[in-house]
Amino acid sequence: MFNTPILVFDIETVPDAVSGRTALELDGIDDQDVVRAMAHRRRQKTGGSDFLALHYHRIVAIGIALKSGAWVTRIRLKRNS
Repeated sequence: MFNTPILVFDIETVPDAVSGRTALELDGIDDQDVVRAMAHRRRQKTGGSDFLALHYHRIVAIGIALKSGAWVTRIRLKRNS
């Protein structure tokens, strides 16, 4: 049906509490509360969206899939915690 190769790229991220703690000067606050503060600050700044700016994300996995002809290749890179 489709002869053109298709490439799919996906990055999975989580909020980076370390960078948020530093930027918001929240020393001594646990990670969950830091992430809440980051989301609250973002909602204030954007008028409602709590999707954090990209520099407040930590990459935890990268996925790539390539379909070319009858072949499908998948690669998943995951960071061990």
